[in-house]
Amino acid sequence: MLSTETAALSTEPLQEALAAAVPGCEGNWVEGVAAALTDLEEALQQHAVDLDAPDGLFAEAAINRPTLAREIDRLRAEHVTLLDETADLRVRLREASRAFRPNAGEWCAERPQPRGLGTVLHFGQIRERAEQLMAAVDLHTEREIDVIFESLTTDIGVGD
Repeated sequence: MLSTETAALSTEPLQEALAAAVPGCEGNWVEGVAAALTDLEEALQQHAVDLDAPDGLFAEAAINRPTLAREIDRLRAEHVTLLDETADLRVRLREASRAFRPNAGEWCAERPQPRGLGTVLHFGQIRERAEQLMAAVDLHTEREIDVIFESLTTDIGVGD
């Protein structure tokens, strides 16, 4: 029997991490957002595995309603896109977090060297990208639930 229990993904932890105060706590903010992205990435990976399993929601939906196969394929492709975006954003945050953690070489050097523009973190851009990602995950989840419900509620009409 189909259940939407495994279809829902929560973006709440990422929303909470993004809402945390930044001024004076930049390093903690970056680490909190990066941790929330890591959790979201792991949840997305498990979510995709669960849905694509032979006894998963997508398999059962395709059996119940074969005409949904194209939409299910689109949703599967979106899993890859969402995972790529989540991983890219998380990697950029991890790289940028180095700006808030001095390394041993800097402590020992007579004059610390500037890290360069590549590590400058623009908090507004990070928030915007993360908010776009959350919106995409939420929309994706809604579409998955729609497909699952449609497979359950559509009467194919086997004949009487």
